[in-house]
Amino acid sequence: MNKNTNKIKFKTLSLLLAFVLIVSTINFPNVNAMNKEGNKFSVGTKGIYLLHNLSGKITEFKKVENKYSVEVVSQTKFKNENGDIIEFSKAMEMLNDLAIKVNGPNSKITQTNAFALSQDGKYAYSLASSSSGKANGKSAIAILRYDAANKYWEKISDIDDWGDKAPNAKVSSYTKGGYDPISSSYVFSSSEAIDGKVLEKLWAYNVDRKELIPLGYVDAKLKDLFKYDGKITAVNGDLFVNTKGLTFVMSLNINGEFKAVEYEVPYSELEEAYTMKDKTHIISGKSNLLSLKDAKAIFNGEAIDLDGQKFVSNQNHIYDYDNNFKVIFGDTEEDKEYLNIHGANWMDSATISSKGVIVKYEDEYGNSIANSFFHLKDQIKGTDYDTSEHKKSEIINNSIRYVFKELKADSDPEKGTIENYNVIVTYVYKVEKEYKATHKFESEDKTKKLPKEVIDLVPAVKANLKDGSKVTPTEPTKKEVEVADGTWKFKGYDYQ
Repeated sequence: MNKNTNKIKFKTLSLLLAFVLIVSTINFPNVNAMNKEGNKFSVGTKGIYLLHNLSGKITEFKKVENKYSVEVVSQTKFKNENGDIIEFSKAMEMLNDLAIKVNGPNSKITQTNAFALSQDGKYAYSLASSSSGKANGKSAIAILRYDAANKYWEKISDIDDWGDKAPNAKVSSYTKGGYDPISSSYVFSSSEAIDGKVLEKLWAYNVDRKELIPLGYVDAKLKDLFKYDGKITAVNGDLFVNTKGLTFVMSLNINGEFKAVEYEVPYSELEEAYTMKDKTHIISGKSNLLSLKDAKAIFNGEAIDLDGQKFVSNQNHIYDYDNNFKVIFGDTEEDKEYLNIHGANWMDSATISSKGVIVKYEDEYGNSIANSFFHLKDQIKGTDYDTSEHKKSEIINNSIRYVFKELKADSDPEKGTIENYNVIVTYVYKVEKEYKATHKFESEDKTKKLPKEVIDLVPAVKANLKDGSKVTPTEPTKKEVEVADGTWKFKGYDYQ
């Protein structure tokens, strides 16, 4: 400051380029990188997988030269919540404790069924359910998943997570399960009494969001579906989800005659149910009643193979659904011995169904950041595909900007040919980190504070800057400011 004048020479201090990470506190769960070659379920033209109740055993039935061969393809290992690998039977004891906590001392796990395979062949799913022990108990206890790469089962969700979404056990038979590849959801159903009517009620467990979703119930009573006026409490059967929608296949012994109902729900109905998330939502479909002339028992497993042929299974047999229920396994002494050895008091069947091309979008941690969808549906083996038109340069999800990084390591190629099961092309995106540049004025004379007239001239923040951007500071609109005790002059920026 010049003592002989009232002019105060000053310097506005540096432009501080303070780059601040806008998205810096988002935590993502870690997921296993897997799908090594040979470490997933693969389905041949006539392959079927069966889950043995309460044992953790998964058996593959595969047609080789017009004959079905059998092989146990899973291990009966279970990874508990501490990360320890234990026997499946020990895990059932652990789940019994959970059933007792929920339903009382008379409850225990009685079924591991509602079997399904994910469309990429990496996982199998099952629902552990219990005897409820009381009239209004909860019999669905936990969702289990078999990891084909690491060869163990694990509990991925249970009744403690579900709150009021947990299924009731008023009249229940949780034998029906399937996998929806579009929404990445494990879907299961039960026969339940609702307002005096026995109906099929549906739930979906979204694997990406780890959320149990009530989907509602079908719009027809079981009595109407089976055209039977007698008492029906629950039915056996199964369900599957493919590109067309969801199909129930249910069976019932009516006075010694076995009957089956197919109930088909279009995928548009399923999509609406995912959005509604309402246990009272009504799902519409159409039904077809069949007579099982040669069936030896009602079935509790159903599978549809890659050529569209259907199979059903019960305690002791597998049937060709489309060939007048011809027995394809279980009639010979060798078959019976196999079933006895492996403890198949009943089996629930599944397969990877329908050929198509699915496009998925994930972040670097395996979380879904946009809806999955079918690029192609209902294709035959040998069909060429190209999903490059669906590769987005950026995705905005929950106000977070993601930019394309790469194809997922275990993704199918962007261009190729459909072979034996669904092609899944997964695009991976990373969070685009954004920065900002902040201007700051300071007095050259540390004993002097800048007046408001100078502070008001500080330029606005430069936002949404990308990593590596070149930044030029904004000049103030005035470079001299007169105030009562002198004149402040702008001298330039320093960079920090």
